Amino acid sequence: MTRERVVITGLGCVTPLGNDVATTWAGLAAGKNAIGRIERFDPTGFATDFAAEVKHFEHPGLRGHFHRWCDAKARFALAAAEEALADAGPLGVDPHRFGVSMGAEVSRPDLTDMAEKVRALAAATPEEAFRAVDPKDFIVMSAFFPASLLAVAHDARGPNYTTSTACTSSAQSIADAVRVLRRGGADVMLAGGTDRLVEELMVMGFGLLGALSTRMDDPEHACRPFDRTREGFVLGEGAGVLVLETERHARARGAHIHAEILG
Repeated sequence: MTRERVVITGLGCVTPLGNDVATTWAGLAAGKNAIGRIERFDPTGFATDFAAEVKHFEHPGLRGHFHRWCDAKARFALAAAEEALADAGPLGVDPHRFGVSMGAEVSRPDLTDMAEKVRALAAATPEEAFRAVDPKDFIVMSAFFPASLLAVAHDARGPNYTTSTACTSSAQSIADAVRVLRRGGADVMLAGGTDRLVEELMVMGFGLLGALSTRMDDPEHACRPFDRTREGFVLGEGAGVLVLETERHARARGAHIHAEILG
């Protein structure tokens, strides 16, 4: 059986440098740095006080009852996927041949919100506590939620995968999508990853591990993984989504091809 060739026809992203591909690329080309003091919460007292935050980002989420389910990582994914699909143009694909493969981790709760809920549950009877638990929270916080949400948003009824392998999640999700396309399991796949890491719990946890850079006097030069003077990494966040297609499908619809995946 001939193996399908896989091409990239759509690009989308939300990053600390910009909330779309053009702005992000322009920032990279100009050598801009998105690392700075954390603004989302007061980092005083933490092991480090800087990170690369997504800023000035707004996305309405999904209409209907899904609207209240969309947390930050889900909105990042929705925005990146919408940009990638707009870049790819009309797909003309059978929904059952259109899949999603996303890298994501379990969401972390807001510490203040979590403390309030714990106090309320501790003061409640077992029956009251049981009724107070919202099942939605478990779905929204799950790693598989972004992939599921993209499938609902874009009527992608084909293969649906979530890869949750920490820092390699997004790269592996793209590889998974490529394998699906090469073996003929789909014609088009949305593939990428999303996360929001600049949160109190993550800064606290990685700080306690001693994994974060503490170069607070020079945060713009703190991210230097291949330098002899490196002393930790810098937290970042955002989303990146590709539209991947079999070359046959892309050429049949006259799509612009950005690149072919050969690995």
